[in-house]
Amino acid sequence: MQAVNLLPADARLAKKGITSAGSDLPVKKTLQIGGAVAGVLAVLLGGLYIHGRSVISSKQNTLASDQTRLAAVQAQADAIRTEVNESRVRAASVGRVVSARMNWDRTMLALAKVLPADVVLNNLQATAPVTAASASLAATTTTAPGTAPASSTLTVAGVAPSHVKVGLVMDRLALLPWLSNVALVSSVRQADGTTTFTVSADVSEVH
Repeated sequence: MQAVNLLPADARLAKKGITSAGSDLPVKKTLQIGGAVAGVLAVLLGGLYIHGRSVISSKQNTLASDQTRLAAVQAQADAIRTEVNESRVRAASVGRVVSARMNWDRTMLALAKVLPADVVLNNLQATAPVTAASASLAATTTTAPGTAPASSTLTVAGVAPSHVKVGLVMDRLALLPWLSNVALVSSVRQADGTTTFTVSADVSEVH
């Protein structure tokens, strides 16, 4: 009589020590696919990381370059601003000097027009005239309280035919709008009959 093995084929093979190659195949493939996917993900992450670092480095270099250029432009702007301020100060100084300078050609012409023809001037002295604005500024900024600012004066000396002519000289000088407080300093009759005189006046305004 022939014996019949009723065990399944897998059990029979396992009992004989033979392992089915097909039973482990899905597990290996799964592991291989998982490893491949993990490798791809690692490569992608590494690429993204390197790209991000590159972008950040580029941005940092650009920022540093922009900051350097900005510092250079700021230095140039500061230098230009300083030059502009210095130019304004110099222009203001020149303007003050020009505004406080008397036109002496016009002054001498005005004196020649008002003086009598027979009166001769042999000396003329004047302090530097100032504008009304400059005098006001000096009074409020540099002058001690209760002290008047220094005034500009004009002093003329000459020879006139008589004391009467000296009085006429004073009257004529008083006609000039830029002179005030015309006063007689001295009037002396000489042996030859002429009179030497000295007259002073305040220069009230640059003209």
